[in-house]
Amino acid sequence: MSRQKKLHNILTQDQELNRDRMSLKQIYNEQQGDKDFTVLYKLAKCYFFLDKLSQAAEFINSSVKLNPSNQKGQFWKGVIFFYYIHSKK
Repeated sequence: MSRQKKLHNILTQDQELNRDRMSLKQIYNEQQGDKDFTVLYKLAKCYFFLDKLSQAAEFINSSVKLNPSNQKGQFWKGVIFFYYIHSKK
């Protein structure tokens, strides 16, 4: 794969992630009262892949608090906090 094609793929992925993040953030802001843990979970993953680890940590922590039995949420909480802690060093 050419260097230009790789750069295009990376930029396209970032644009898609940002678009997903903005639409999820809009849904999150429109929710009244209790927040949906799946929206929080998806926002956490978007922020993680955009390398915004503090925001990802906040959202995944909120998601897991709302639904502690969600195994995917527990897994991603571990992943995000691992990277968050090691990014501080």
